[in-house]
Amino acid sequence: MLQFNIETSLESQNIGEIIIPRTLMDGEFTVLLDGKEITHHLSDSSKISVISIIFDGKGKHTLDIL
Repeated sequence: MLQFNIETSLESQNIGEIIIPRTLMDGEFTVLLDGKEITHHLSDSSKISVISIIFDGKGKHTLDIL
């Protein structure tokens, strides 16, 4: 699991991209924002996976990638 503490000043349409080396984590990903599963887009190559998310909510959040 990877966990990120994030803070945003935007109320809506926050965008995030996480680049993960496949040697660190690989396979099916579940993405949680503040403990709730959210929709994500996955792009990958032979060496990296890129997880893209769009979410609403100003303030502090916790993002977990499982």
